[in-house]
Amino acid sequence: MKARIIILSSLMLLTFIPVNAQNNTELSDAEKIYGLSVLWKEAGNNFAYFDVIPETDWDKQYREYVTKVISAKSIIEYYNILRQFYALLKHAHSFVYPPQVYQDYYDVPKIKLVNIQRHIIVENVGESLRDNIPIGSEIIKVEGIPARQYLAENIFPLISASREDFVWEAGLSELLRGKAGTNIIVTFVTPAGTAEDIVLVCNSKAVNDNWVRPAGITRSVEFRWLNDDIACIALNTFNDNEVPDEFKKTLPELQKCKGLIIDLSRNGGGDSEIGFSILKYLIDKPLPTFRFKTRENISVYKAWGNWGRREYFKYNTGDAWYEIDPDTIYPAEENRLSVPVVILTGNTGSAAEDFLVTIYKQENVTLVGKTTAGCTGTPFVFDLPGGGMALITTTKEISVDGYDTRNGIKPDIEVYKTVQDIIDNKDPVLGKGIEILTEKIKFN
Repeated sequence: MKARIIILSSLMLLTFIPVNAQNNTELSDAEKIYGLSVLWKEAGNNFAYFDVIPETDWDKQYREYVTKVISAKSIIEYYNILRQFYALLKHAHSFVYPPQVYQDYYDVPKIKLVNIQRHIIVENVGESLRDNIPIGSEIIKVEGIPARQYLAENIFPLISASREDFVWEAGLSELLRGKAGTNIIVTFVTPAGTAEDIVLVCNSKAVNDNWVRPAGITRSVEFRWLNDDIACIALNTFNDNEVPDEFKKTLPELQKCKGLIIDLSRNGGGDSEIGFSILKYLIDKPLPTFRFKTRENISVYKAWGNWGRREYFKYNTGDAWYEIDPDTIYPAEENRLSVPVVILTGNTGSAAEDFLVTIYKQENVTLVGKTTAGCTGTPFVFDLPGGGMALITTTKEISVDGYDTRNGIKPDIEVYKTVQDIIDNKDPVLGKGIEILTEKIKFN
């Protein structure tokens, strides 16, 4: 059972482009309609979650979007319309990935934004902006429009996600998006309470400007000691086949710890088997993963349902399902870790959620952070005209206790950053993890 796509939709860019991708800058009306039709067809046949969006009449939306795509004046506008169409599905494993010409068209200023209780806070800036827009400032207007309104009207309609928190997370990465090299006017309030306007340039890809605070994931696996008793290993992706071997290299050190923090807060997924190959070192008895359902399309059954055979009606209505029982993870034969574990969650999705939903009810494991993305399920990938591609999720993943992972994995203890944490460059999620393990170690 595998989920072999890195995700989270707009939270991070996919790292692959189809080998045969071509970036056509002009599309005929026939090509525009064909691309939309492929999206409509593949979702209609394969999408696993129409039952949770009953307000969406998929066929009606398709008919309405035909006119929209024909009216698109450029491939950029066309792909924005396609993104809107698939965003109606409200699932982060079902989205349109535009071609390279689209990626090259847009850029953003060297600013990283974060959602703090629906306030848009500057978390990091490039060195060239250090003295112009302080970290901890709040963005209140974009191009003279209130920032939340700007998001709602221009950005959120493009975002494919099942949970509102992750619509925001993905949306903020595109809030200051504009044509590469152009200016964007932003109004912000400094931590001291002063409102200011600034003209920013959408040029982060064109300038060599370091972040004020070191940012980004440097390695797939990062190990460190937090104190004499507590070790931390960040598993930043399951999209790297070297991750299991890199994890195994840390086992001699991990054997010395009395408490372990596993940081999945930046893990957007990959191959679930990679996560399971690590999970086996954390358990002492066989552990079931999850079951999944996928829609079953058998043409003759659909026809029989149409001819009145009641036992086949579900095929006629698209509500027939094929179910797969959970796999089982078996403990490693040696080097197992028998210490209390805290797992940190954040922008965690896809195969990383598969990892969590398999282990989250274990007695020695505590989840700390925020509810995960809710984007599990195996996506089917297909090409679109002009060099883009799309994904549609084909499975529902359900935990052994009946929980639908589309809702995200809720941590045992929810912890969120504050504006002051941003200003002080503190990580309260990690801090809470250390606190929990310190108490557990004390009483062990």
